[in-house]
Amino acid sequence: MKRLLLITALALLAISAQASAKGLRWVEVCGPVDCHRVAGERLAGRTLIFPPWVMSGGPDEPPAHGGRWLRVRVVVDGSKRRLRSVVIPALGYAGGDQGGGYGFVWERLGRDARATYRRLARGVERYPAATVPGLAAAQSAGGSAERPAALTVAAAVRRAAVPLTGPA
Repeated sequence: MKRLLLITALALLAISAQASAKGLRWVEVCGPVDCHRVAGERLAGRTLIFPPWVMSGGPDEPPAHGGRWLRVRVVVDGSKRRLRSVVIPALGYAGGDQGGGYGFVWERLGRDARATYRRLARGVERYPAATVPGLAAAQSAGGSAERPAALTVAAAVRRAAVPLTGPA
């Protein structure tokens, strides 16, 4: 068991070292009318959380109620895939669904991530609170933060593979 943990830790460090050289290409925050896109190099040193791909821990309970929200799209250098998420800056939550039937995953944002999203969203109109994706389903399911082990492991690998603060 110890050997497996050591091998896993070394693999995550190797993936993380490769990914830290890549950084973010851009981050885009969108409302119903317009979007604000920022180049990745302008986000150096800033904390970004976009569940379920990049999180600072396990999932949290979903927000107790909706709030005005924004769509978030992120592209990592060296990848054509767009990571999609939603953020509720006023409540300090971000959430997303990676597909595969796992449903929405929510994370409560720390102070730094919340400040980053508020800055990115400055001047962008928000979607109405009643239309937050994934919230009604999570609340009707009892808001459980449990998820299959396969998703937890996949999220841990992705967290190690994508820098949380952009290029150094």
